[in-house]
Amino acid sequence: ASMGDWVVAADINGANANATIAMCSGANHLAITCDVGDEQAVNAMVDQIIAHYGTVDVLVNNTGILLSKPLHETSFAEWNRVITVNLSSIYLCSHAVLPHMLTQGRGSIINLASPHSFATTTNIAAYAASKGGVVSLTRQMGMDYGRKGIRTNCVVPGAIDTPMLRSDIAHGAGVEASLAGWAKAQPIGRVGNPTTSPKSSPGWPVMTPGLYWGQPSMPMAGCWPNSPHPTTRIGSNTTKMPRTISNCAGHCGSTTQHYGVRVGVFVAVREAVLVLVRVLVRVLVRVLVAVRVLVDVRV
Repeated sequence: ASMGDWVVAADINGANANATIAMCSGANHLAITCDVGDEQAVNAMVDQIIAHYGTVDVLVNNTGILLSKPLHETSFAEWNRVITVNLSSIYLCSHAVLPHMLTQGRGSIINLASPHSFATTTNIAAYAASKGGVVSLTRQMGMDYGRKGIRTNCVVPGAIDTPMLRSDIAHGAGVEASLAGWAKAQPIGRVGNPTTSPKSSPGWPVMTPGLYWGQPSMPMAGCWPNSPHPTTRIGSNTTKMPRTISNCAGHCGSTTQHYGVRVGVFVAVREAVLVLVRVLVRVLVRVLVAVRVLVDVRV
């Protein structure tokens, strides 16, 4: 919003959506009450946005719930709820906005994943599975829509001081003590503050257009920076994206620095290698043909 964007905040709790909009500078923002795990509700939400703004340029899929149970104690209903909120909601929201992005020939989709997508801990089977799916889906969407002007990336934040985290660690020595323990486990020695993190993700598709694609990007608060995250540059899109839809009231991330890899040099080297391989193959084919002709003549 501080960059002139129009923001839509959608949350299953309308009060949370309104609270998010209250933090946005400027005017013409929109708060919508929506269960992003419900297909009809999501479609109605996107229809309302298109009717109001005429377009959706940036989609931030930022919903999440946590279930702390081992797999054998996780009921099928619990499993489905975590997968629906954390993963299927990304499908539903992306499925609803992609036709509009394809029509306008541009767009950016940012999915929120987790360090548990790469290296997890005990007793969060459903959560780890859902967040691993987010990374895989992000890469696939990047492959499918990157050359159509739509970039898909995911942000992998560390521990953020949110109600979800506090409710999960409320046992033991107390919330604050547990948060202190989480802080010690983070590479920068603290958990992220959700009130300072919106600068990290929503501005990303505007400030670095075309540089990232199919990329899990890891803010520095609580991630493993050595985790693999391949990426491919697909070219630059300098069109400013003026409207952002975020499908939850909270924000994730902790700093504005990412571990994303700028890959212009990599792509140039790759293309050069491919050209060299093609040339060598053609030369080899011609040599083989010439040898065969020579053998036939001698015979």
